[in-house]
Amino acid sequence: MTPAIFNTTPFAQQCMLLMDREGQLFFCILVCATYGFDETGEPFPLAVQLPPPLGDEPAGVPGRSSLWRASAASADKPAVDFILNATAHAPHGEEVTEMSAGIRVGSWRKVLTIVGDRQRAGPAGTRVSAPRPFTTMPLRYERAFGGSVRDAEGAVSACHLHNPVGVGWQGAPSSDPSVDSDLPNVGPFGQRMGASDTAFPVAGFGAVAPNWMPRSRHAGTYDKAWLDSRWPLPPLDFDPRFAQCAPLDQQWPHAMPGEEVQLANLTPEGMWGFRMPAPDIGATVLHSAGVSQYRLRADTVYVDAEARTVSVLARHCLTGLRTLGLVREIVIGDVSPAWLHARRRGKRYVGHDTPALAD
Repeated sequence: MTPAIFNTTPFAQQCMLLMDREGQLFFCILVCATYGFDETGEPFPLAVQLPPPLGDEPAGVPGRSSLWRASAASADKPAVDFILNATAHAPHGEEVTEMSAGIRVGSWRKVLTIVGDRQRAGPAGTRVSAPRPFTTMPLRYERAFGGSVRDAEGAVSACHLHNPVGVGWQGAPSSDPSVDSDLPNVGPFGQRMGASDTAFPVAGFGAVAPNWMPRSRHAGTYDKAWLDSRWPLPPLDFDPRFAQCAPLDQQWPHAMPGEEVQLANLTPEGMWGFRMPAPDIGATVLHSAGVSQYRLRADTVYVDAEARTVSVLARHCLTGLRTLGLVREIVIGDVSPAWLHARRRGKRYVGHDTPALAD
């Protein structure tokens, strides 16, 4: 029997039945809270809410582009993912050949260096042209170091495991045909790849795909032993960190609700500041063994600098479903004690079938 779902919040929700590493079912209560900001930087819920991403959402051609949002269909995450989708804007809109852009959240900060398009020159490609001027630069992994080498038929013969869609690895062009550069445009702060370099750090603010390193190393071992003894369950060495979709330096031990956020050179105005949203969402589960109440935990933050929005994903996973018995109703958001008391006794509350909000 499918439980009745009541959502008393202004946010989008999704409840789904998933399976853990041991083959036990659990119920994931997931909320995606999307905010805009007033002129003082204070958040407010948008009238139109983004749904939670239940699958990977690519920024371009699937399999040949970076991710805009990563699938949220998972168990609890060990850490908090922080993702920023943005375009670098030259200060005052004036052309530059190199610039910096970054973000600060409380005491945490990250800055990237952005360089204009460059081409290799000379018979062996040992020289490189001066960077071309630019005023905007999309900060996607298609412009970071990496890439894939393809054979004459277009099939991938080798790829950079940390960024298969990038540029510059073994002379690979970007998977995005609009990128007109032989070397990466995006790098760590203060670093620029040279013509003779064969390796360079992958840099970016965006989500990491599940088949990229370092996420893929947490997926476990899929060998003959797994096929013979575990299939279709995940391997025994499956690591919950596989669900983390942010770069390692953007995985936080806890959320930063209410912190001041500053973006530099990531909007046309140059600076954008706001207060980090802090959704505090409860969930009430009515089941045959009684009533259980929980608080959802925020584990993913998406900042969209172009849209000036922030989406916070919060979840709670119901495990031990056998001990709960039949789950009849799930209420997302806080409800009044009177409604809950009536529901516990199997009665209606003042003619209401749907939950009455808490005062």
